[in-house]
Amino acid sequence: MNTVKTHNAIYKMVLIAILAAIIIMLQCFMTFKIGPINLAVTLVPVVLGGALLGVWEGTLLGFIFGLSTFLCGVFALDPFTNYLISLNAFTTGTICILKGTLAGFVPAIIIHLLEKRHQEIGIVLGSVAAPIVNTGIFCITFPIFFMDYLKTLADGKNIFVFIITGLVGFNFIFEFLVNVILSTAIAFVVKIIKK
Repeated sequence: MNTVKTHNAIYKMVLIAILAAIIIMLQCFMTFKIGPINLAVTLVPVVLGGALLGVWEGTLLGFIFGLSTFLCGVFALDPFTNYLISLNAFTTGTICILKGTLAGFVPAIIIHLLEKRHQEIGIVLGSVAAPIVNTGIFCITFPIFFMDYLKTLADGKNIFVFIITGLVGFNFIFEFLVNVILSTAIAFVVKIIKK
């Protein structure tokens, strides 16, 4: 029994390390940019970790996603986050880590709740939830903490419309489509690995 537990623990640690490395590489060095916002394809390994390993591991990978988003801003790999850090580093870090962590937790909990009866549906719904949570928290927190900067960016346009069309519109659609398309592949991989 100890051998099986040790094997499972090592498997989880190695898989977390691999997925964390993929998250960091995707977030910091392989970004796609439209306007000021980076497109986050990083949610795919976050959801995969939650599907393969569990809720807490998915949450940890979401935290790593949020932290790497913040650190990319600190090291000026992401100019938009870097500028937000110059305005308020603590708030920017909190937003990055909060949205990343919840973008890992919510999909993982959805997958976990549906894994016994409807595993594939749970993975698809979890994959759909990840960009909704990630973008939704940004849309809620950005105007609360960065209203002056937002007004400057909006340049007289309606702030709500600008957030949806100017900041997150294409980003959200891209993240959503990537996660929906890849969720089928993720579901297939998870099914094979868990057998």
